[in-house]
Amino acid sequence: LSSSSAASDVYKRQKSNINKYYALILLTIVYTFNFVDRQLLAILQETIKADLQLSDSQLGLLTGVAFAVFYVTAGIPIARWADRGNRRNIISISLFLWSLMTAISGFVQNYAQLVLARIGVGVGEAGGSPPSHSIISDIFPPESRASALGFYSTGVNIGILFGFLLGGWLNEIFGWRTAFIVVGAPGILLAIIVRMTLVEPIRGLSENRAASDDKSSFSGCLLYTSPSPRDKRQ
Repeated sequence: LSSSSAASDVYKRQKSNINKYYALILLTIVYTFNFVDRQLLAILQETIKADLQLSDSQLGLLTGVAFAVFYVTAGIPIARWADRGNRRNIISISLFLWSLMTAISGFVQNYAQLVLARIGVGVGEAGGSPPSHSIISDIFPPESRASALGFYSTGVNIGILFGFLLGGWLNEIFGWRTAFIVVGAPGILLAIIVRMTLVEPIRGLSENRAASDDKSSFSGCLLYTSPSPRDKRQ
């Protein structure tokens, strides 16, 4: 009974509005960082092209293929991992990776190193949305899930806004290398915050499947410990 009571306390705590909306806001901030780091290269590309003496073809590969191919490819196994693993950990690891690779982009010395850094950003960002969608679907019931996902999706436009605005300002005053470092470094701190404060929800929480499973287990226990009169006669 004590373990059942503890499980019930965890269930009620994860269903609380404070925890739900904290998780939603935190995941939206992570999604914002995702697009800030993704769009930063677009505003810096002309300065990078002149500094590293890149051709238009090299710049096109850098802003398109180097990121997109690995982002799409890595997204499938990471989504399968999110179906089975700890989604909070996946998000924090992914955020740490893409933020670190963004910051490292400010230290590259040639085109090949920058391509590798962008590949790292693509692989890292592939682990952002699948586990986030899964967590939001678990903590919000069907009648409010679309609104929660809509709020989460605002991270796209907020990220594009700050990516262009902050990137352009930093590039103009400090240069493109500093822009990468300044934008990437806070994501590393955010990854630690996600790991330490975001609660991994019970799967099926919003549909009360977890409560039903607990009730079934408890009923099974009572059935086993309470033999029928016929069994007593035997």
